[in-house]
Amino acid sequence: MNNMRYPHYSVEDLNEQFMRFMIVRKNSSKCKFSDDAIAYGGMDRPKLGSRCDVPDSIRSRGVALEGQPTQEADRPYRMLLAEMLEIGVTDYELLVLGDIPPDKYQFLGYDVGENTEDAWSAIVDQDLFLEPEEKLQWEEKLNAHGLFQHRADAQAFLVRYLDSGDPDMGWTSDGWTDTPDWYAVIPVYRYQQDT
Repeated sequence: MNNMRYPHYSVEDLNEQFMRFMIVRKNSSKCKFSDDAIAYGGMDRPKLGSRCDVPDSIRSRGVALEGQPTQEADRPYRMLLAEMLEIGVTDYELLVLGDIPPDKYQFLGYDVGENTEDAWSAIVDQDLFLEPEEKLQWEEKLNAHGLFQHRADAQAFLVRYLDSGDPDMGWTSDGWTDTPDWYAVIPVYRYQQDT
């Protein structure tokens, strides 16, 4: 185990600039748990536009929304999701990462991973750094969404990941850094549409 401590963000360190809206596929087969009742519902799922399963006009509008200031993004994302439902695209849902007002959003749990555009999750990729016995111990702390219900458990998992010595931990598009600071405990919320 690597004894070097990396600086990292906690939930308290995430601010409104990080808060991000994402339209992602509802189901992800990317992550399998020993308990079939757990279905990963966190941030590391295929995003709108990553597959050719929606019209180009929807995909391009979704990409355009990614650059919109966070404080202005809620309504346009909701409208785009509603339009998708109207044309029969029902495989997607709207997530918000970071602290938000709870109106119309359901708290799913805490994910652990990169607070970058990639939204990589250590929960999804825990096979890369946990032995099977330890993986089962962590899975016991996950809720039905495959996320941590309690912040303290997510913080402990983040520390475990940072101590794992993952060889990709410091890789960026600009090269390598020995002190990555983009790992965090990230609250995940799902938009609850009117029925």
